[in-house]
Amino acid sequence: MSKIKFNELPLSDDVLRAIDEMGFTTPSKIQEKAIPEIIKGRDLIGQAQTGTGKTLAFGSALLSELHHSDHIQAIVLSPTRELASQIYEQFKRIGKYTDLRFTCVYGGSEIEKQIRTIKRGVDVLIGTPGRVMDLMRRKVVKLDHLVYFVLDEADEMLSKGFLETIKEIISLIPNTAKILLFSATMPKGIVEMTTKFMKDPAKILVKNEELTLEGIKQYYVYLKKEDKLDVLFQIYRGIEIAQAIIYCNTKKVVDYVSEELKKKGHMISSIHGDLKQFERDSVMRYFRSGVTRVLVTTDLLARGIDVYQVSLVINYEM
Repeated sequence: MSKIKFNELPLSDDVLRAIDEMGFTTPSKIQEKAIPEIIKGRDLIGQAQTGTGKTLAFGSALLSELHHSDHIQAIVLSPTRELASQIYEQFKRIGKYTDLRFTCVYGGSEIEKQIRTIKRGVDVLIGTPGRVMDLMRRKVVKLDHLVYFVLDEADEMLSKGFLETIKEIISLIPNTAKILLFSATMPKGIVEMTTKFMKDPAKILVKNEELTLEGIKQYYVYLKKEDKLDVLFQIYRGIEIAQAIIYCNTKKVVDYVSEELKKKGHMISSIHGDLKQFERDSVMRYFRSGVTRVLVTTDLLARGIDVYQVSLVINYEM
């Protein structure tokens, strides 16, 4: 962690007040390094693992610089609906004492409602690439007054096939807009995009060894495929857990593991891309509140999901 305090960073009084209420006093490395560069008005590439506070880094800087207007001033793109919703909630907390307006858009929810919200006036638009592109084609989202364009979890967007959509959106933003890119890794497609679209970006790398992982123990077990489910039952019965996440590679395996655990009388929820949005929202709401103790999922929830009571994570498949 940094030795400086948040109130030593060039953030607005309104944002600092909200950060103080959130219980943060000392910035993480990515926050300490990224915030001053964003405030200076530079394009930025921030490479840091999930859990290092990237959302607070760009969120606090943006909301310190933006002022209420009748136009969209910032767009934040996220690879999944769940992450987009989480960024939106974080922005509401950071911007609590500002007069800025935020909204979140993604597929699977009513687009007409999203259109009405945007037409009433939004300063920061947070969403998934596909839905943002759709709203741009409908002439609802206009980029003429855009100040910031943020890509969060950029490598996840690449793996989910959003690269061409993102390139199309970036090609339409004003030349004066600042591009901020945050990612855990920098695959070739992301590097090529930064070279093409970004202007002399500040580059910030937070190395993995700087992350605080004390108290997390990791184990791996060699098993035959036919023994995995029995061992999963034994682990589940043998360890006292607050909440647990079980990761599987495919939707089919998520459904299989969930059903087998339910047959044993366990209260299990599951989530994957085939669920309707209201079902996904409901599952996450119950899991975050602690009503559901175990969640079986694909890598849909592999990045940045804040569920603080999780004490066990099982990768059922590599």
